[in-house]
Amino acid sequence: MTEIKPQLWSDFDGTAVAKMYLLDPRNLTKYPLPGVEGYSEFLRGARLSDEATEGRDEVEVAGVVTRRPDIFIRRLVTARSVAQLGLREFFPDNNQLVHAGSEFKKAQFIYEQSVAARTGMLEDQPHKLGAEILTIMAARAVMDEGDERYILIGAVNNEKSGAHTDQLVTDARALYDSAAISEFEYQADENVTSIGHRIKIGRATLEIVQLAPYSRSSGAHFSMHLVGPRPTDAETEPVSLIEKVTLLVKTIGREGQELVQMGRRQAHAARLRAATLRHTFVVRTPSGDKKVTLESGDISEGTEISIESVPPKV
Repeated sequence: MTEIKPQLWSDFDGTAVAKMYLLDPRNLTKYPLPGVEGYSEFLRGARLSDEATEGRDEVEVAGVVTRRPDIFIRRLVTARSVAQLGLREFFPDNNQLVHAGSEFKKAQFIYEQSVAARTGMLEDQPHKLGAEILTIMAARAVMDEGDERYILIGAVNNEKSGAHTDQLVTDARALYDSAAISEFEYQADENVTSIGHRIKIGRATLEIVQLAPYSRSSGAHFSMHLVGPRPTDAETEPVSLIEKVTLLVKTIGREGQELVQMGRRQAHAARLRAATLRHTFVVRTPSGDKKVTLESGDISEGTEISIESVPPKV
């Protein structure tokens, strides 16, 4: 993958503008539709522009990609809504408003963008878009084996987002034997942490995270995850100096108990039997990132676990 600025794309209906009830006449015309509260602030935060970057955006707010059909009347009302809602700040050019016409073509567009840059997508129906992206990933796994792709779906915060995410992950487990599915901790806002899901097929990675309610801060947190791990000024620890120690859970206090509980949740999510299988995972703790191995046997107060400090990346 070429190292260029990550791109952020956005769905429109239900993501940037509110959806109306089925019988509402605005469903037919798609205009006028009210904007979703906080959307503009989210995009401002997502740019990751601050004094540290001398005002330069670290993430490109690239445009809108919607399943609305690519016909004149739909292009007209989408552009009119963007102007009326003050979104020209982010989408000044109508060419940034992509009318894909179907969920599959939306997925195809996002997949193709990911060959050049890490690609984020804001979506209120992640189970539908995600399913189509996985279909393409599976079909292209051999053809695109030389291309590393990364796509991050931000599930818009609503009452159905959790169920939609669970559905996508469940379907992926059932349909794609070759998929590597795992969980990770996602910092959605200063005070909001959730579990994200990672699905890898070949050299393509799809991650899905639950967004916190729209705000400048939640936008920044989404883009920080999209950008990925940053270089550190710290020197890399020699491998020989990596801290390796086997402890009893009961001797390492509350943090140890929390590590075990997280291990049990991750093992369950991966459909592993922690009582019979050795399980290793990485978790962020107050004292730094830790690689934790739960040995086989019943997880109890006396379970032996192996803890390694994870060396900083360069």
